[in-house]
Amino acid sequence: TGLGTTIAYQLVELMGGRITLASVPGKGTTFEFTIELARSADQAVQPDPQRHMPQSPHATGTILVAEDTPVNRMVIRNHLEAAGHTVHIVENGREALNACGTLRFDLILLDVQMPVMDGLEAARRIKAMLPDPMLPPIVALTANADARSQAKCMAAGMDDVMTKPIRREILLQGVRRWLGAKPKPAGCAGAEAAGQGKAEGVKKGDGKPPLDLKTAEYEFGDRDMVREIVEELIENVGAYIIDIRRAAARGDQDLMRARAHAIKGGAATMEAHSLSMAAAALEVYCKNGESGGVPEALIARLTSAYGALKHYVENEVSWQSDPVERRS
Repeated sequence: TGLGTTIAYQLVELMGGRITLASVPGKGTTFEFTIELARSADQAVQPDPQRHMPQSPHATGTILVAEDTPVNRMVIRNHLEAAGHTVHIVENGREALNACGTLRFDLILLDVQMPVMDGLEAARRIKAMLPDPMLPPIVALTANADARSQAKCMAAGMDDVMTKPIRREILLQGVRRWLGAKPKPAGCAGAEAAGQGKAEGVKKGDGKPPLDLKTAEYEFGDRDMVREIVEELIENVGAYIIDIRRAAARGDQDLMRARAHAIKGGAATMEAHSLSMAAAALEVYCKNGESGGVPEALIARLTSAYGALKHYVENEVSWQSDPVERRS
């Protein structure tokens, strides 16, 4: 899309690269980009399959989730509770540490980037506090899938890494792995039906609206649930954009980056891709520590993507529909 091309161009430029295209009418367009990066000496980190692997064959358990983004909390709780798990939600690493001091859990899911105390520090402290027989597996939730980020998680004592945005089947597969349950066969009827329906929804779409409602429905299996979480997303993003504008006025790039990161993750989880990409562009700019303040164009693009999503949800989406069968 035109918006996607603009954002891709800006991201490549921010990383000191160059993007080119070659287009042939009636055949298509090829985009290429070059970026100079230092060679990494890191090896890809693989979790030890035997480390902390529980002996219990039970398919469900009590799970502690530490996640600071409200939309992601709603999504994770919905997926886990629908699968029969008991879920205890906290908003930062400090609260996770306190919960582990008073309650027993079968599994802990820790977002890596959180205020007050991040997931890495929380993992280190939980491991230091609990004796091995009482220590459940600890799994990182992060949007960073590179080897260095995974190595940091493992060094902090985490047992596995799940990448964001949160996707139901990936989340539940990871949970089944650490609770000792066998995953369902890849060819099960429920998964096949969901995949067919998802593909059909994409083919029927004319254009790319601010929200991929069909994909979101198949992810959650319930349009009412999609509506509830999307409305939460819109409310949160509106507040975050106010924070971003205030932070921009005083040159606080750390706060802008944190808010952009939260918007990016929540929007991606709910299939609001234009909004997620606009937030990603702002996050990358702030992360690179560019001097001279954040270009108003980046904030304006984020605001525009948010406005488009809000208008679409409030004026163009019909929330009345037949229930969609949840993927099993």
